[in-house]
Amino acid sequence: MRKYDVSINGKTYPVTLLEKQGTSITFSWNEQSYTVDVSTPMPDPSDQSYIPSASLKSGSSGAAVQAGPGQVCAPMPGIITSILVKEGQEVKKGDPVLIIEAMKMENNIPAPDSGKVKEIQVAEGQEVEKGSLLISIEMGA
Repeated sequence: MRKYDVSINGKTYPVTLLEKQGTSITFSWNEQSYTVDVSTPMPDPSDQSYIPSASLKSGSSGAAVQAGPGQVCAPMPGIITSILVKEGQEVKKGDPVLIIEAMKMENNIPAPDSGKVKEIQVAEGQEVEKGSLLISIEMGA
């Protein structure tokens, strides 16, 4: 297993490459496994190059999928029915930040970390795919 430093929104995270198939890779970070599609084919694992930008394709269900610290991602495909926070608002880990309707059920999506809401990437009524970045939280703010 190879270790890489992955840069997401200007922050670097140490990940371990578990599997590579075409443009899909599976890696572990913070004791969780994630599968992503990279925007261009990934270099040979012996190459220590930066992994291209990626969009999260899978992760744990029921809780916010984290692409990185402070990033709230959609745990399932659905429609944003309510955004419960505003940019600049302070949130605590576990506070509900938005609601996604999926399969006729409303799902409260919690803040993965405490901090200040930096950017809201979606709007009410917007359809999102599993793994889509929804909200960025500036930790320690």
